[in-house]
Amino acid sequence: MPPMRSAPNSLFDFDCHIFSKSVVDIKFQSYIVVLVNTLLSKTEKAKMNVPEIQKALHELRKMGSSKAEISLTILTDDVHCFFRPTGYGEDNPCIGGHGNTPEQCIADARRQWNEMSERVSAETTKKLALAIIRITHEHGHCTDAALRAEFDSADLQKYGSEAVTLANAMAENGPFEIVELKGANAA
Repeated sequence: MPPMRSAPNSLFDFDCHIFSKSVVDIKFQSYIVVLVNTLLSKTEKAKMNVPEIQKALHELRKMGSSKAEISLTILTDDVHCFFRPTGYGEDNPCIGGHGNTPEQCIADARRQWNEMSERVSAETTKKLALAIIRITHEHGHCTDAALRAEFDSADLQKYGSEAVTLANAMAENGPFEIVELKGANAA
């Protein structure tokens, strides 16, 4: 259940969270819809209702991998959106949209994703290529099942052939060695 501050003084002391995935029970979700609709009705600038917000969040989430996570927090004077296009993880990117209304916040997150999606694709392809090399080294061949243990099926479909090409190009750089540095950058 999303966190809320304890002992609210009024309806507007709550932080409201809307998720594109159904992560809360129906009773709580219904409560959130009522609460968010009340907040949105007090904000004359907001043009979207809860189903429209959820649809926009779902569309943004679909731009990422199937592990993508997205949430929207509506405060009385601010809206925040957190989009993790490759899911949660230490090295996974996180986009923080911001605005005065849900529309502005979601548009900001979409703009940031458009700016970084090429980089995320390149990083995913490189990680997949390195996994192909490692799995091939460990098992003599690389199977889609072995890759699915680490990667999303959609990522394999989307980046697989490009990752194989990159893995072959990386492997051609051998034989490998560790070159000892001398001078200012030496350990």
